[in-house]
Amino acid sequence: MILGKRGQTYWLEIIEKELEKLESGDMRALLTVYCVFAVGDKKRMRQAGHAIRKQLECLTLGQMIGLYERFRTFTSLEWSIDWSSLSPKSILRALRGKEQREERKYVLILGTFHPNGHFRERCMEELAKERGALPYLILRANDWVKPVREKAFFLLNSYIASCSIEEVLLSMPALEKLECSGRRSDEQLQGLKERIFAKLEQVLKGEGWRDIWPEDFSVRKSLYRMAAGQGILPEPFGR
Repeated sequence: MILGKRGQTYWLEIIEKELEKLESGDMRALLTVYCVFAVGDKKRMRQAGHAIRKQLECLTLGQMIGLYERFRTFTSLEWSIDWSSLSPKSILRALRGKEQREERKYVLILGTFHPNGHFRERCMEELAKERGALPYLILRANDWVKPVREKAFFLLNSYIASCSIEEVLLSMPALEKLECSGRRSDEQLQGLKERIFAKLEQVLKGEGWRDIWPEDFSVRKSLYRMAAGQGILPEPFGR
């Protein structure tokens, strides 16, 4: 817990009500509910983790990117809480059961959207150990804080080597967003694209892509545009 007793009581009273709203599907409660991870109440942390997973697991990557754009603007998450002193490891300990693996992942994803750079970077480091982290590491490669950007590119180097082709394909909207951004250097972006498309090239030029072609239109659209730019087109588009 990083709050005094008075601060803990204050936040728990608010969080109780906001948890009920989030559990009923009110996404406006998400920001306040996330503050439970700074309070240190393990029961409510587990309850919040479950509610967060339930609301986020059905979102497309495009919708998650939209959530990211909104979530990072709420500096009210800083009020009364020293997020820079909070380690995500304390959150993970509260959500350590096997059945809570997906809950840990979604809590960390939201952490990489957080307005506090220290907390954002720590969540990114922990998220890099989970499957499905690639699009969110790519988003952090355009972070508005340079040390976080640099750490994201460092983590991406090893993550891409071991992640699945399907995860790479599903991350195309995030890569396209990074390409359209201005914070990363051209050299960093080109190096990342070369590693990603080296992994995809054999699949895209062969028949294997048919088995893993994602259903989401935004993914297919981004893949086509990015592959066209690299001179690698999936066979149906190349005809």
